[in-house]
Amino acid sequence: MPVHKMKNKKIRSIVCILFLLVLLIYPVSAGVGIKWDRESALASGGERACLTYGVYNPWPEESYVKVSLSDELLEVLDVQDTEAVLIPSNTPSGAAIPIEFCFEVPEKIYEKDCWIGSFFVCEQECKEEQRVYEGDVEVTSVAPPEGVEGSAAIMAVSAPLRVKVRCDPFERDYTLLYVLIGVISVVIIFLLFRKKYGKSKEERLRDKMKALKSEMNSIKKK
Repeated sequence: MPVHKMKNKKIRSIVCILFLLVLLIYPVSAGVGIKWDRESALASGGERACLTYGVYNPWPEESYVKVSLSDELLEVLDVQDTEAVLIPSNTPSGAAIPIEFCFEVPEKIYEKDCWIGSFFVCEQECKEEQRVYEGDVEVTSVAPPEGVEGSAAIMAVSAPLRVKVRCDPFERDYTLLYVLIGVISVVIIFLLFRKKYGKSKEERLRDKMKALKSEMNSIKKK
């Protein structure tokens, strides 16, 4: 037998022995497992997406768990803090408890061409490649609520998740521009009417008298 194969066999044997020793010294009495049927999700920017995971607990102690995302996905997606869910003891994989987990894709994933800022008369052509973000959905056991007995051991399992962000192209919408022009026009007309008719009767008579005097003076000069 080659030397390198003998070394690999010895290493595997040592690892197995260490694993058995750990189980004997620290017997597992609590924990959770996870089942899933999807490893990817497709959503548009600003859209909320939800996935359901099955969580089971074959151990003799009940566990409370929370669902979250790995750091790679938390940097991109918006996730609200989820409540702890009780997973009873001796829950087999076939009777896994479904837990729905939702996240929101930020609206500003793809670049938009706007006249002002990122909102005024914009268009999106979707010339970029589809953005894909990869990471894990993590199911972590947490301490039971205050006043409730249960295991406080922190254990975690994860499932891979690939989030594909769909780009929805759209043309420029001039509605906001038309509304702005309309508002400015109304304000200008209002100010002109106010300047002309907003004065009292006496002020209007004075203005007329001044206009007549200036007209008479111009006639006399001629």
